Amino acid sequence: MIKTEQTVDNILKKVQEQATEKYKIKKIVNNYMDSIEEVINIPKLMSHFDEVLQNNRGARIIEEIVLQSRIEFNVESEEQDILADEEAR
Repeated sequence: MIKTEQTVDNILKKVQEQATEKYKIKKIVNNYMDSIEEVINIPKLMSHFDEVLQNNRGARIIEEIVLQSRIEFNVESEEQDILADEEAR
């Protein structure tokens, strides 16, 4: 996901320019560009959110965001460590 309001075409153009500058070899640049599955900019993300809300799935998405954040930041493990430390005292 790219945090910008620029169009997907502009984003891909800039990525290709930077890849060309860095790698110089056309085959490598093409492989690099082919590895990009999808570009999601802010307008596209907002469109996805609107669709989710229209389908009354907002609460489920929030639950999933919270769950993924807990996993990413290892929150449950930290809470368990705190509880184990308190029990040991």
